Formats: sequence, structure tokens, C-alpha cells
Amino acid sequence: WTPDVYEGAPTPVTAFVSVSSKAASFALLLRFMTTVFPESVVVSGVVIQDFWVSLVVVLSIVSMTLGNVVALRQTNIKRLLAYSSIAQAGYTLMGIAALQTTDMSYAVASVSFYMFMYIFTNLLVFGAVILFISVTGKEDIKDLAGLNRRSPWLALGITIALLSLAGIPPGAGFFGKFFLFQA
Repeated sequence: WTPDVYEGAPTPVTAFVSVSSKAASFALLLRFMTTVFPESVVVSGVVIQDFWVSLVVVLSIVSMTLGNVVALRQTNIKRLLAYSSIAQAGYTLMGIAALQTTDMSYAVASVSFYMFMYIFTNLLVFGAVILFISVTGKEDIKDLAGLNRRSPWLALGITIALLSLAGIPPGAGFFGKFFLFQA
């Protein structure tokens, strides 16, 4: 439902919902996992961490794969950002899974840095998209063609934000993903 909501809602609302809901939900999930599942909880001979870590790993892989593959076929910029958001959630879930497999404080720091980076990068791209849509009234990716000639600073902002979300060095997204993979 996320791509439909992103496409149908006004872009400022989409930006707010995109950033605030993801940041709050992962902060809550991080707090829940570190509080409810401390070092090791065994119930009837089953290590609970093994179950939820496996579940989170599977959700992470599915989210990253589905989000990135389906994003390649999008023609609407807001739908592209929606599928990117799904993939970004998968990357963050990697850090959540790392809570029980490595040093917990490093995993918490990795998830926190990634979400911090994601918030600012997503706000940058949505701010640029809001400006573009308000001027042109168009949301298709093909309409961005030639933006570097019409508005070079706007094109630069979109480029930097999208490269960061994709994890291309030296963007913050690269370092965020690096820390998550390291955790």
C-alpha cells in the first residue's frame, strides 16, 4: 500500500509520513528488542533470539530485494521513493537483527546513524521533488529530463539525495549501509 499512498497523497504529507513514521517505528522497535530480549532468553529449550533474529533477517532480505527490484520499473518519482523506502526499511532491519549477533551498542549506533542519515536524505529528496512538482505539476521521472539545464541546483540536490539513498560513496547512505553491514 505504501506506493499507492505516496502517489496519491500531497507530496508534503508524503514526506512527513515517510520520515516520521519510519523513524518512530524503528526507534520503538529498537527499544522493544533491546528491552524485551536481553542477552539470552530460553523458553522450553528454545532460544528466543534465534527465532526473532531469523524472522527479522528474512523480512530484511525480502524488503531489500522487493523494494529495489520493483523500484527499477517505476515511472512516477513518488512511487520510486516509496519502493526505495521499503528497501531502506530492509537495510534498517539488518541492524535490528544485529542486536543479538554482535556488540549490541554498535548495532544500536548503526541503526541510529542510518535513521539519522535517512531522515535528512529523504527530506532533501522530498523537498526537491516538492519544488519540482509545484513548478511543473508533473510527477513522472521522464519529466526530470533536462532539469540540470533548467534548475542546476535542484538537479544537484536530487542527485545527491538519490545517490545517498542508493548507497553510493561518498554519500551518507554509503556510510550508513557500511555500518549496518559491519554490525
